Amino acid sequence: MLKRLLLSAIVLSAISVSSYAVDVNIPGADPSISRDAYVQAVYTTDKIESTYDERLKKKADSFSAYSKERFNQEFGVVVDDDAVEALKNEIYTIERRKFDGNTVVNLHNKKGGLSVTLPFSAVQKEALSDFPDATAGYLFQSPMIVTAIIENKMPYSPDKTDMVFKYDGLSKSYWRKITLTGAVDMDITALNFELSKHPKQAYNVILYPRVTESVTSNDINTIMANYVLPSIHSLRDLDDYSRVENYKKYSFRVPKTAVEENNPNVKIDGVTFTVDKDIRQQILIDLQIIWERVYLVHLTKLICYIN
Repeated sequence: MLKRLLLSAIVLSAISVSSYAVDVNIPGADPSISRDAYVQAVYTTDKIESTYDERLKKKADSFSAYSKERFNQEFGVVVDDDAVEALKNEIYTIERRKFDGNTVVNLHNKKGGLSVTLPFSAVQKEALSDFPDATAGYLFQSPMIVTAIIENKMPYSPDKTDMVFKYDGLSKSYWRKITLTGAVDMDITALNFELSKHPKQAYNVILYPRVTESVTSNDINTIMANYVLPSIHSLRDLDDYSRVENYKKYSFRVPKTAVEENNPNVKIDGVTFTVDKDIRQQILIDLQIIWERVYLVHLTKLICYIN
């Protein structure tokens, strides 16, 4: 009997933990979403899915339209209609997989830094160096949503229209919405806050849609309240075994034992560290080169598939 009671208590406890939701008074907070959903969740809707499908199918169709002649001229490979159709489907599958995941953004600084998880796949567009009152910031884009993670030079001064909210680990926290009108109408949503355990570290997290017909204000609010907000935490604990280094506009971490290498003859846009005699850490900035290498690997695989 005692064992049964203990088992029941454990089950009830597990149910309570898994159903624990975000408790915050900002738009979009949904008590049906678990507080730790951000860890693995990918946010999507029928509109977002249909937009992805439409765009990627057009891309695959445009490639297959000239693939016969291109493969014959450039690679000496002759393909028939069935092979072209298979290639088109493979291209669509590869492109679609790029968006089936989430993205962890780490902004490192001498005081520790900030980690934020986005419930969609995004790539870094640029480092923000001229953003007003910003010490550092990064801009990330998915095909649907833009995200900015910004470290402020000074504590945030709220506007009278900002909504004050309280959340574990945050202080001086405000929610702001700005509505832009013109050629494209959109709502820009921002969280402004400091880290409770590390005062005087002020940050902005900003979200807005790139495709307003597919991503609504409700989508942005849901993402911000239930996925972005619960994921926010300090990177200060990493100071125990790593340190922050800088290259151009970017900051990153290396192990405390790492020593920067001096390789004047190596023409790369990046920096290399020796961690120990068997481990090297290389930071590359030129994302275009990386993308071209990845695409070349995919293309080679597709050619082999056709043969």
